[in-house]
Amino acid sequence: MCMRLHRTNIEIDPAKVIKAKQITGLKTTKEVVDFALGRLSASSEALSSLFSLAGKVRFSRGYSYKRYR
Repeated sequence: MCMRLHRTNIEIDPAKVIKAKQITGLKTTKEVVDFALGRLSASSEALSSLFSLAGKVRFSRGYSYKRYR
């Protein structure tokens, strides 16, 4: 799938960009934004997968979640 790039101008808090660069080791603001969008997308997909299990998990008879806390 070939996707065209989307060019945009946005204002981003410089302190957040600096902190993100320090945390991730990324060098450019573009890399930080791409990384953050990728993580958001992955998190959303993981959450959707988790919700898709709702009502499908069956526990063994006598299973007590309180016992394993």
